[in-house]
Amino acid sequence: MLGRAVFLLSLVSTPAFAGASFDCQKAVTAQEKKICADPVLSDLDGEIATAYKGAMQRLAHDKVAQAALMKDQRSFVAERNTYFGLSNFDMKPFMAGQRDFLASIDGAPRNGLVGLWADSSTSRATITREGRGFKVWAKTVDGPREVWSCEWDERVKPQGEALIGLDGEEPVARFARKGALLEMKDLPELAPGKTRDSLPAHCGPNGKLDAVLFPVAEKSLATTAPTPLAAPVKDIAELFRLLPLNAFDMTTDGLDDKEKADLVAKQESPSWKIRRISPDKMVVTPKVGAGTVTLSLRPFEGGVLEVHTQNMRVSSYQYFKLTADGKAVQPHAPALVAQVLNEATNGSDGTDAELPFRRIDAAKVPQELKDYVVTRGDCVHWAGEAGEGNKARSAEIARNVKRLGCDGLDAKDKTFRAKYKGNDDALAVLNRVKELEAER
Repeated sequence: MLGRAVFLLSLVSTPAFAGASFDCQKAVTAQEKKICADPVLSDLDGEIATAYKGAMQRLAHDKVAQAALMKDQRSFVAERNTYFGLSNFDMKPFMAGQRDFLASIDGAPRNGLVGLWADSSTSRATITREGRGFKVWAKTVDGPREVWSCEWDERVKPQGEALIGLDGEEPVARFARKGALLEMKDLPELAPGKTRDSLPAHCGPNGKLDAVLFPVAEKSLATTAPTPLAAPVKDIAELFRLLPLNAFDMTTDGLDDKEKADLVAKQESPSWKIRRISPDKMVVTPKVGAGTVTLSLRPFEGGVLEVHTQNMRVSSYQYFKLTADGKAVQPHAPALVAQVLNEATNGSDGTDAELPFRRIDAAKVPQELKDYVVTRGDCVHWAGEAGEGNKARSAEIARNVKRLGCDGLDAKDKTFRAKYKGNDDALAVLNRVKELEAER
């Protein structure tokens, strides 16, 4: 399953259900029609609806928790609709994961913080007793793309009914109950609109630990996420060994064979240090100067390795896929819509140091805008096709350009910019499309 947690239900079972949660005779959206066209997806949609209803009933004693679950479910639907537009994405395990998550939500009263906690994006936490104290392991994911943003596995100390995460003696994280929920926060808390001067040591670029998690049944949640890139490569450390040195060309100092060997063997070299590593994410930083290289497994298009280089004023991306024999990685060019929704942007050209880089929140991007990006990608494809000297091929290219309405896309861009003037994520999508088209 691509970047999705595997929920192994032990205390809660999912009720049988046949058919979609809505009347397929009245299906209107492209997503509804795709669900109705596939019996497995149709059944999963119905099972999700049943599991959601059951979870809401189990949380009936806590209206705040119900409201949070409603918001979480809406985010899942928006994410699902986005993935319907991506090629080579297996929707069945993705929807099954949501069904199992909802079925695993535990409505039984829970005292204190001990237990398993999760949300539908697979952010999660495990809190256990350890002697007279507590042990906290927590991870959050980066938006809807299911790659780890922050990971906590450090010291905590009780403070009232909360647990405070410590970096040395400095409080940097807080874990506390919010009714039936677990609320995780980075410290110190920031005023709205403010950003941090430096990155928390437990987070990757742009990462934050902030999340609200639901109680889930014991043993229902796997503690590690499966890699979207299949065997024989086991984890991102092995992928790093296969990565060509030119993947570091966008950094100030670059990387040579000796430093790469040192990083593999000792997690540091004379110029570089691996700051954080998990099975699906590695953060590498220079010992002198600013900059971060983050290797992440991304779930789209059958699983890709993303190399994100971020300096003070530049943010760049490279993508790689594992070869069929598992012995190398090779450069990969994602579909335009996958690349746009995945990459960091602040709606500018990426050179304004006053604006922090952030990822587009796909849940806030209207579906018609995602469809527009797909169309632009198709238009880029046909515009790059060669038809000179071949009348039949030239006619085919012209038919597709006309069918897609490629000549009217710039006018649509202006219309969308006016329509979504207050939607920063929508405008960021429009800006990023133009940037990527110029690069292609």
